[in-house]
Amino acid sequence: MYSYDFSYEYPITGSGAERMEAFAIFASIYAIMLLVFAAIGLTIYVLRSIALTRLSQNRGFDNPWIGWIPFCSGYALGRISDDINIKRGKTTNHRKILLGTNIAVGALELIGLGVMIPAVVSLIQHSINYGSSVTGAEAAAPVLAGSFLIMIGAIVAIVYAVFNYIALYSVFKDYAPNNAVLYLVLSLLVGGSDTIILFIIRNKAPVPPMPPYGGYPYPPQQYGQYMPPQPPAGAPNGQPPQPGQFGQYMPPQPPAGAPNGQPSQPGQFGQYMPPQPPAGAPNGQPPQPGQYGQYIPPQPSPSPETPKESAQDSSDQQ
Repeated sequence: MYSYDFSYEYPITGSGAERMEAFAIFASIYAIMLLVFAAIGLTIYVLRSIALTRLSQNRGFDNPWIGWIPFCSGYALGRISDDINIKRGKTTNHRKILLGTNIAVGALELIGLGVMIPAVVSLIQHSINYGSSVTGAEAAAPVLAGSFLIMIGAIVAIVYAVFNYIALYSVFKDYAPNNAVLYLVLSLLVGGSDTIILFIIRNKAPVPPMPPYGGYPYPPQQYGQYMPPQPPAGAPNGQPPQPGQFGQYMPPQPPAGAPNGQPSQPGQFGQYMPPQPPAGAPNGQPPQPGQYGQYIPPQPSPSPETPKESAQDSSDQQ
């Protein structure tokens, strides 16, 4: 009897062992990077959800916690932006656009990666085991399909980013109008800065829009603030108050029956009245002695006759 041993052992030595070691190092580095990015993403997710929830509560929205739901962060931001635009006289649908594009991007990327990753793993294993990277159509087709889906997802992601920055600018302009452009530039250049800015302004009150004629907005009257006189009830807005109103000087009124604008008659309030001539005297003649307002000098009394004059008179008579 002949005994044949058809077993073959091909120990992976040399170049094959080096490839396995290199693959293990690459996988370890990739896993560490994934953990770091996952920690950063989780932090951004928590801060952004807190900021959007607080802003939604301050604006009185129903279900303010919707920003915590995955793929609904854009919807929460768009809802705030739409509310701001409505109060400024514009109608937008940022919440619907951001929600739809966000879901589309996530779905396309997940499907594309789900199709492409198994094919890539198969290619790596084939290259390690057989020392060749030559593949057939069975491995190439899934890679191409997955790449195509990921490319479409990237295009949709650009659309999402455009509307996301538009909505962010509306929020920045409403809560921090003086720094809105700066915040937008930081959001474009520094990843994750938009979340930090939203977290900073989450407890601020919206700034009223500027009036159409320029200047500073007029907030509601508060305690200790000057309030200008209001126009009287029934008077057209902006017209000056009528004489006699609060804060308006009222000149003396003409007497009843006198034509408007004519001088007041003697003896009226505030008018000097000279002494009147006596009754019966011609108007304009000076008053007679003894009348009211005329000085009467003392009159000389008749003097008694002297004795000489009496004696002389008696001699003349004789």
